[in-house]
Amino acid sequence: MLQQSGIDFAFIKATEGSSYIDDPVIDVEYYGDKEAKPPKKEKVVDSLQEMLLLLEQHYQVKPVIYTTYKVYKKYIINEFNGYPLWIRNVYYNPNIDIGNKWIFWQYFDTSIINGYKRQEKYIDRNVFNGSINELKKYICK
Repeated sequence: MLQQSGIDFAFIKATEGSSYIDDPVIDVEYYGDKEAKPPKKEKVVDSLQEMLLLLEQHYQVKPVIYTTYKVYKKYIINEFNGYPLWIRNVYYNPNIDIGNKWIFWQYFDTSIINGYKRQEKYIDRNVFNGSINELKKYICK
């Protein structure tokens, strides 16, 4: 089904929400009232740095940081340059203002794939910024 739709790779997510544990991607987004009342940058940066270090020690790999454009601009930019970035921006290509700093780009969030029939109607679409061989280092074994 995936290859017939022109898809070369897929992320499979088991759950959604603030209690979901992913290995080793860190999802840094606003939730609840956090966009209206954002936490202080220093607190978020300190907490995220601690979490990244713990995950890196445990998995022996730098975790990928998944984030929205707004959160990236407020908390991530210039703070976590050594970590792979998965940026969500469904409005325009991130190269326009953040350059070639991303590894994955979620460019679409309302895709429909023929043959896919699950609770969620839409599928997110992502692109990898590299070759198929480079992609292999991000595949869980």
